[in-house]
Amino acid sequence: MTKRPRILVWQPVLTDHLAYVLDALGNVADADLETVAITHNQAERVKQGWQPLGLEHLNPAILSRNKWIGQVVGLLRRRPDTVHLFCGPFGDLRITVALLAALALRRKVYVVSEPYSPSATGYLEDGNRYIAGLKARLRPFIYRLFGIALRRRMTGVFAISPLASQQFREMGVPETAIFPFGYFVPSPGIDPAQAEQDANSATRLKLCFVGSLILRKGLHRLIQATRAVTGSAVSLDVYGAGDPSKYDIDGDTVNYCGLIPFGTASTVMSGYDAVVVPSEHDGWGVVVNEALSAGVPVVVSRNVGASAMVEKFGCGIVYDPEQPDALHKALTRLASNPDELPDLQVATKVLQPLLEPEVAGRYMADVMFGATVPSCPWYDCP
Repeated sequence: MTKRPRILVWQPVLTDHLAYVLDALGNVADADLETVAITHNQAERVKQGWQPLGLEHLNPAILSRNKWIGQVVGLLRRRPDTVHLFCGPFGDLRITVALLAALALRRKVYVVSEPYSPSATGYLEDGNRYIAGLKARLRPFIYRLFGIALRRRMTGVFAISPLASQQFREMGVPETAIFPFGYFVPSPGIDPAQAEQDANSATRLKLCFVGSLILRKGLHRLIQATRAVTGSAVSLDVYGAGDPSKYDIDGDTVNYCGLIPFGTASTVMSGYDAVVVPSEHDGWGVVVNEALSAGVPVVVSRNVGASAMVEKFGCGIVYDPEQPDALHKALTRLASNPDELPDLQVATKVLQPLLEPEVAGRYMADVMFGATVPSCPWYDCP
């Protein structure tokens, strides 16, 4: 009798960004899938409104603070044929040590990783800009050191965004071991006709921002660009955790609307003409998936990993944040050419089926256990 494959997933914290994809991977591969984590949740994520997952069968084993080395050794010694999948392996020392130990023991190892941030801003919250700048300068050197350990013994890497693929190539990982990837969450049940009617009922272009109110997310620039559109043709609603008093929110052109209840982001977005994602850096940007799943085009910075999908499928506008007026020009383009919106909305429908976690789970299973290497369905990776 053939033994079922065993997949052991390691991560600092299990979130819905990957949980539904992992669930689909286990089902498609007909594998015994187990998860290991450092914690069940992160304080910063809780502030943003994140809730516990509804996938109880994926409940991770938590590494102990004091006896974690013994746990890691025990997990790595169980069934040498286990496939070890390390998600965000550089986000916690214990997970990084487990990764290095798995490589040393010649286990079959895959990594799932966003690109490291070149931006001198905090990732989950604002911090000291000097320290953030120092980290930004050190990251390329540190990751090159990781590359020495990874490039010869790692089986493959699921690189989240073209930038991540580029960085792993620069670390010395062979091209044949890099598999372009992203984050994928279940789509909501939204009536497309009603969503389009709600979005098109206003006289002004209705824009929406969803994200933490921190420097990295680029809200300051978005507000400036919105105000610069002539003729009061645009309105912007801001949703997210943080202090809105730090921003030029006037209650007319720009409104702060608080937090979106967990799990309802796509439903809220469906009432807008476009969602704007102006981040200085985002490894992926799940808000892009949520908007496109709701049939809403996006205006997105090229520094957001998911912009590669928008560019390939033509379901929004990708702008270069290094160009000072690029965001303003993108908003002016939409405000001046409302007839362009229906075409962008149609383009979202072409991409929508590919955003389902089941598609991503099958892609991972084909990479790990398939006879041929699948092509990336979401974006082109130079």
